Amino acid sequence: MNRDKLSYVLTFNNDFSLSKDFSISTYYTYRSDFQDYISEIGGYSQFDIRFQKRLFSKTLSMNLYVNDVFNWKKEKFESFVDNYNFRNNRKRETQYMTFTVQYSFNSTKKSYRGKGAASDDLNRL
Repeated sequence: MNRDKLSYVLTFNNDFSLSKDFSISTYYTYRSDFQDYISEIGGYSQFDIRFQKRLFSKTLSMNLYVNDVFNWKKEKFESFVDNYNFRNNRKRETQYMTFTVQYSFNSTKKSYRGKGAASDDLNRL
């Protein structure tokens, strides 16, 4: 095992507004191989994407999120303890899709106009 190897994680998050009410977000992660005292963990890549559409003056929002679009994420693990070697290579079910509808009831854009506790102190000065 080469413990002097550099380990790193790259993450890119991008948001694209295609119109006033429609946006696309992309998420990419790459993790290099990682080694510690007794184990070696393989690297992976993952690409996710989200589509968002806002309707009715942004009170209704619909989101479609797809995780691990290209099915790249795989789990690789190897552990060394004395004369024992444990190796695990498997592919979990990381691909999934979610669709979310969110509606904001009684959303107001007015700011707070009440008196705060500091107004008495300011008037006293």
